[in-house]
Amino acid sequence: MRKWKQGCSVILGLTVLGFANLVEVVTPFIETTRVYAQENSNVNGNTLTFTAKSREEIIHTTEKKIKPMDLLVVLDFSGSNTDNITKMFSDLKSLVSTMSDEDQIWLFSYDFNLPDSYKAKRSEIASGKPMNKKNLIKLLENKQPDANVFRIINEFKDLFKKEGWDVTEDSIKKGFSEIYDNYSGKKNSYVSTIQFTDGWDYGEKIDIQYANWAKNHAKTFYTVTYNANERSYSVEAMKAVGHNNIFISDASTTELERQKAINDQFAKTAIEEIKEEKVSVKQKGTVSISPEADLTLTSAELVAPNGQKTPLTITNNTVSWSGDLDNGSYTVNYTFTGTPSVERSIRSSVTVDGKKVDEKINTLRPEKIAFETKYEEDSSLAAGQEKEKQAGSEGSQLLSLKDGKVISTTITKPKVDRIVLRGSKSAVATKELDYKTTYVEDKESEAGKKTVVTKGSKGHETSTVTHSFNAETGEVTANEPKVEKTESVDEVISVGTKPVVTTKELDYKTKYVEDKDSEAGKKTVVTKGSKGHETTTITYSFNSETGEVTANEPKVEKTESVDEVISVGTKPKVEIRETEFKTEKRENKDLKKGEEKIIQAGVKGRETITTTYYLDPETGDVKENKPSLEKVDPVNEIIEVGTQAEKVLPNTGTSLSNFLTLTGIIGIALGISVITYRKLKKK
Repeated sequence: MRKWKQGCSVILGLTVLGFANLVEVVTPFIETTRVYAQENSNVNGNTLTFTAKSREEIIHTTEKKIKPMDLLVVLDFSGSNTDNITKMFSDLKSLVSTMSDEDQIWLFSYDFNLPDSYKAKRSEIASGKPMNKKNLIKLLENKQPDANVFRIINEFKDLFKKEGWDVTEDSIKKGFSEIYDNYSGKKNSYVSTIQFTDGWDYGEKIDIQYANWAKNHAKTFYTVTYNANERSYSVEAMKAVGHNNIFISDASTTELERQKAINDQFAKTAIEEIKEEKVSVKQKGTVSISPEADLTLTSAELVAPNGQKTPLTITNNTVSWSGDLDNGSYTVNYTFTGTPSVERSIRSSVTVDGKKVDEKINTLRPEKIAFETKYEEDSSLAAGQEKEKQAGSEGSQLLSLKDGKVISTTITKPKVDRIVLRGSKSAVATKELDYKTTYVEDKESEAGKKTVVTKGSKGHETSTVTHSFNAETGEVTANEPKVEKTESVDEVISVGTKPVVTTKELDYKTKYVEDKDSEAGKKTVVTKGSKGHETTTITYSFNSETGEVTANEPKVEKTESVDEVISVGTKPKVEIRETEFKTEKRENKDLKKGEEKIIQAGVKGRETITTTYYLDPETGDVKENKPSLEKVDPVNEIIEVGTQAEKVLPNTGTSLSNFLTLTGIIGIALGISVITYRKLKKK
């Protein structure tokens, strides 16, 4: 402990010595004063200001002494668990081990975290006399925390008594500073303090008097807290009352890290006693003023802090002054004249102890004054046109500058500005507005027929653009156009789309059919003919955009005609002509004379003429075919005439024989007739 205290003493001594040499700190106050020359005046000037301050040089000797450290240890037993108490004792033992035998230690403890924890009854114990390194280590080695004991403070109190140390409890009600003062017997002594505590519950407080006492009396004021972090309530509460120097030990902190941090804090408690002697030394000042050619320095004075004015000597148109400075603010005033044809300057400066604290540069600069071009409005000129009203000419001036800034201007020749007239005449533009043609459908008019319903007429749009004139810039700006509009009237044309309906008759046809049972050429109407009708309707599509009419596909409705049917007779015509048979008589000598015997009955012959007809179905005409002829020749009647002389013979039935013969002849004739009839019918 003694070795690191000696090392700290050397370092502290060197630091104090270096600080003493740096006490000489002079910071002159520089104030900028602006002086404006009157226009048309050829007298110019400026002001320098600065502040002087005597410095104190310190002559000192340093006596290095190491004073035994008084260490006040505060132990928080309020709710501390066994693990934290173990760490607390281990860390305290490590710190005490680094101390010297001359150092003294006082122990205080409490088990309630209250705003006045050292005033609370049954809350604290205190060693009635200081311990040394050896005593405390022995005490700590004899006591290890017992997890089964609810109140650690009671065990600790018993240990104090057992080891023969005075224990004060429940008797001091005035707070921490009184406890220390009364029991250490060392009022205002040089002391360091360390508090060991753990995390608190919300609502617990630290004794503010302890914090205030430690901040005012302790060189090193350190707190070690266990099981906490930067956001813990206990850390926030301690910082709020001034415990800013806190070591936070969490689960990741090793014992070596924790004890090194604690021990390093208390290695800085070595002190030095320094004897000092202070000597006051005035500052040195200089003033320098030098104009260039064509400028004449007319006056210069130094105004001291007490208001006394001292003229400064001008030699060869320059000022050069030096002297000691009293504490306070100084001012240097000077004037000069001149009308140079080219730019000229005068420089002035002030130094304090060789350091330039103010500097001024005055310059007279002749310049030409460029004329400006100004614009006036002329409403008779078209926008964009210009006309010069007055020509411009340059002027001249003399500028007075201080530190590069113009402070006054003297006009030697006024400028004449150029004046330009700019047109702002309103622009009027008119344009025709074409009308639109609208088509409407007229279903009652002939398809394609166009009729003007409303005559179209053109409209007009008049746009008037006025102009705004900016007198500052001469800019002519077109305003929003004012538009007057006469709308066009759309032309309306009706277009016919009336459907076209055409009807035509459909003639019936006449058909002729043959009637073989009717007289040839006889016509009989079987079905009366009737005409048909075909109606064609053409509708139209209308395009309202173009007025175009387009025929749609025709729609045809048809009533068919009924053909007339006429039957025409084609019955064949049969004509039968009989031819008489001849009677042939033969003599039969076997017959009696005068007696006639029909050997063969006579049969008339027949000519059957059959005329058939054919029908022309297109015209109904009946035409004859070539007649056919069927002919049956007559059978001559043969009669035998007897030539025999008459003999009377017996009746033998000759009459019956004649009757049978006649009957046979008649049957033959009938058969022939039937055959003939059938042939005619087939034809």
